[in-house]
Amino acid sequence: MSLKHKIVVILFLFIFSLSFMSEYNTLELQAYSPASTNYTVYYSKYDSVLFIPTQMPLHGTYMHMLSLNSTIYMVSSERFYSSSFQGSNVHLRDNYAIYYITEGTLKNEEINYTISIRDGMFITVHSSPQLIRVLVNSQGMLKVVWAGYLVTTGSVTGYTYINNSAEVILQYLNGTSVLNITVTVNPNSNVSGHLNTFLMNSQITKIISYLRTSIVTINMPKRYSNIYSLVTLHNNSIGLIERYNVTVSQLNGTLVPAIYWNGSSSVNFNNTIPIVKQPISNRGEIYSHYIGFYGINGSLIGFISTKTFSSYSQKSFIIGGKITSSMIYTSQMIVFINGHKAIRTVSINIMHLNNVYLAIAITVNGSLESTANINFTHTVYISTPGILAKVSVNSTTYYIVAFKNNYTAQVHTIKPLSTLNTTINYNNSKYFAEEVNINSSGYVLFNVTLVHNLARVIVLEKTSSGLMQLNSSDYFIVNNTVNIFTDPYSTYYVIYPTISTSVPTTTSATSSSTTNTSVPLSSTSTTISSKLSYYIIIGIVIAIIIVISIILLRRK
Repeated sequence: MSLKHKIVVILFLFIFSLSFMSEYNTLELQAYSPASTNYTVYYSKYDSVLFIPTQMPLHGTYMHMLSLNSTIYMVSSERFYSSSFQGSNVHLRDNYAIYYITEGTLKNEEINYTISIRDGMFITVHSSPQLIRVLVNSQGMLKVVWAGYLVTTGSVTGYTYINNSAEVILQYLNGTSVLNITVTVNPNSNVSGHLNTFLMNSQITKIISYLRTSIVTINMPKRYSNIYSLVTLHNNSIGLIERYNVTVSQLNGTLVPAIYWNGSSSVNFNNTIPIVKQPISNRGEIYSHYIGFYGINGSLIGFISTKTFSSYSQKSFIIGGKITSSMIYTSQMIVFINGHKAIRTVSINIMHLNNVYLAIAITVNGSLESTANINFTHTVYISTPGILAKVSVNSTTYYIVAFKNNYTAQVHTIKPLSTLNTTINYNNSKYFAEEVNINSSGYVLFNVTLVHNLARVIVLEKTSSGLMQLNSSDYFIVNNTVNIFTDPYSTYYVIYPTISTSVPTTTSATSSSTTNTSVPLSSTSTTISSKLSYYIIIGIVIAIIIVISIILLRRK
């Protein structure tokens, strides 16, 4: 192959590689995979069942191991924590144990306890012995956040969610009964107390203990959609329909936009009594609850998933005897998307738009949070600071405005009735201007195509008191179009401060553009200029190579 042909081939391969690199980088920037999202995950599951004989038979061999002063306690627990989890499936180890507990002696005891709640989600209890459960009653659900048996004085921890206030119930085994201590707490609490009481000491024996493996999936419901979830409880699958509700909720000490999903169902299934090997019916209500927290531009900050069930049952035997069963089950998952966080809000509100509810919040740094996706924001000022935003819910787009005084409203996009080229006297000067006539009420957003391509114009509104200049934040230019946000009058003037006052021969024109198409994302012009610069650089490089090739050929 001649040198000329070699140079042509090299040149072709180089140009091809440039185009390949360009396409590769574009795909890399546009690609997004949920599997690459980095999470902080807290998960716990407790399944606690207490079997207490309340009446013994006169005869019968299968109950020879039980007596009126004994208790069977079954506990299953799973815990998981990761500050940098990726993926969707969490692999767990389930610690399963059965305890046989007999009564000791009755003594006058002082039970001491300290309950600490942090950020409404993390609970620590320091307690005297014989603690078997820590329950939290909040938002209409009773949850077990820790279960086991505290042999000596010590501390236990758990996960929960407390929005405003809740009751923490400490359960102590008192022979063949349970002693409850109830304490009211808030999302950040530190409560100490003591109780002098007669408490039956217990002797506990672990008769069964083993590990099982399980998998739980990180799965957040789609916003603004009801969901169907399947809950597995003691090998029984229960289907639930969970309906959504837009609200606001506490997260890290501030209110943020949130969506709740709630579902419940009455269930009845059999459980087997250990040792006795007899079935016992469990009848109760199972609850499923999701909370999604949303931050800047509608991004997901995190979510909480809760499944809980409790029941109280009795089993009577044909030959006599009776056993009661107290069961409570809770799985709790708290997930935060790393890099997203709740920012303290200065105003927050829920607004209604065409049968859709939106939670909207303005943060201390002037950004906007919402349960809806936010595609565009612009700072405005009408009597008080606010933010104009373009939001979308299930592919439907709305314009809204949120003010720092906690007022929100829908903004209607309209077309001007007409525009007229004219001259106008303002502040003792004569200006070339466009007169714009509209007919609407409430907050509106409209646009006017500029006759002259300027970076700055002045917008006036015609009031009963004369011409008033709009706040400069209430209008902005994008792609040679001025977009005007206002609580409208009927006539506006777009003034060109640097243009001669001579009026063109065209006297009027109807605007052909609407606000929906003239307010793009702010990155549009940057993307165009960056692509143009990129191709200019490629052209220069190619030109240099061609020149070098020609010089080399001539030398030959």
